Amino acid sequence: MYCPKCAAELHFHGGELTCLRGQMSLSKEMERVLVDRYRPHVASVSRKLTRAELDGWYCPGCGVLLDAQMICPGCGRSLADLKHALVEFHPHTRPDGGWR
Repeated sequence: MYCPKCAAELHFHGGELTCLRGQMSLSKEMERVLVDRYRPHVASVSRKLTRAELDGWYCPGCGVLLDAQMICPGCGRSLADLKHALVEFHPHTRPDGGWR
């Protein structure tokens, strides 16, 4: 699975699903929701063509940039219902040192 905020691969670190690049650990509830929704998906062949942008959102299953409605152009899954929880409860560092 991929980080919805930067498209980096997520890893288990200290028992939590974590974006190491953004120093963001996911709560157990967010982990459960993302795993249930995106586990059956695989990386898109176009994934290698994307690069992390500061303000983009990415499909946790395909790893590609989501459209303006937060829908994946590859698998059609939406992240929109999780945006509030991801922003409010899962801070992610930015390359410039700020938070996202």
